[in-house]
Amino acid sequence: NTNIIVKRLLSGQVIIDQQYKDRVTFDVLDKSIKLILKDVSDDDVIYGVYKLRVVFVVGGTSSLLYDNKAELYLFGKPTKPVLSGGQRVKEGQDITLMCTSSSTSIPIKYQLPLRYTWTRDNINLTTTSSSRHRVNGHQLTITNVMRDDRNHQYTCITGEDGGLSSESDITQIIVLCKYIYL
Repeated sequence: NTNIIVKRLLSGQVIIDQQYKDRVTFDVLDKSIKLILKDVSDDDVIYGVYKLRVVFVVGGTSSLLYDNKAELYLFGKPTKPVLSGGQRVKEGQDITLMCTSSSTSIPIKYQLPLRYTWTRDNINLTTTSSSRHRVNGHQLTITNVMRDDRNHQYTCITGEDGGLSSESDITQIIVLCKYIYL
């Protein structure tokens, strides 16, 4: 835990711990207290839980006005997705592509689940209904692959509260003829 102690004097002057003096904005509005921590870094999040204590000082006497804690999270963009899975498939078979990415939000124990968006030739497959393209989170399954499925460009983007990842590299499916002549 990290303690941030704010002293409010009878004159209305606010004194903030030296360590946080240039990074903290403190305001009392309508019986609520707002504390803004500026220039948040990974080091700030390592502590995770911050405790705010507001002390009212009159002369040499201090009275505790407010004592509460809050957890700090730093939301980041997910890493660039990597596509994997079989890219060669016989005509008529199914193929599954997988999109792998990681959250960069910290602390790690509070990382959010990722959202996945699949595209084919820049058309969103996640929101477009297709009987042969099934999106299940990080997986895209194409059923009953046809020759027409070749030369299309498939990509994936992941997202969380910190924003969207960059787009994955493009992958294409190589459709092999289901008939082999000897």
